Amino acid sequence: MAGGDREPREFLLVSWDGGGNVPPMLALVKRLCARGHRVRLLGTDTLGTRARRAGSAFEPFTGARSWTPAPDRAIEDDVAGFAVHLAGPELATELVAAVGRGRPDVLVVDAMAAGALSAAEHLGSWCTSATATWPRRTVRRHGRRRSTS
Repeated sequence: MAGGDREPREFLLVSWDGGGNVPPMLALVKRLCARGHRVRLLGTDTLGTRARRAGSAFEPFTGARSWTPAPDRAIEDDVAGFAVHLAGPELATELVAAVGRGRPDVLVVDAMAAGALSAAEHLGSWCTSATATWPRRTVRRHGRRRSTS
């Protein structure tokens, strides 16, 4: 296995097409696949082509319909549907079903997907959350403080 002698693992990533959260998630897909891991991305159907191009298997949300991305509509135009989509039971249900189709070794859930994070905790799976933002004040690099402003 490239990058070390550990056994390949099965990763299930959960995301949604929110714009800025997509490139970091796809970069993670590429990195994990390059290291020989098996990766599935569960997410909004608009992510399918990009997820497969990055090397991941893709599973679209099938029942999460309270909010869907549209090129002519800002998230702010449907805050209620957006909030239900991320924090309500839809993504939790999607995650539980995906785990039922094949239990991963590791779950990586978009930090804004509160419903899916709750389900991951309930499932007892090893889980981490992924965020697309970094602290603005300082970033530690090689033991030195560096301003990012």
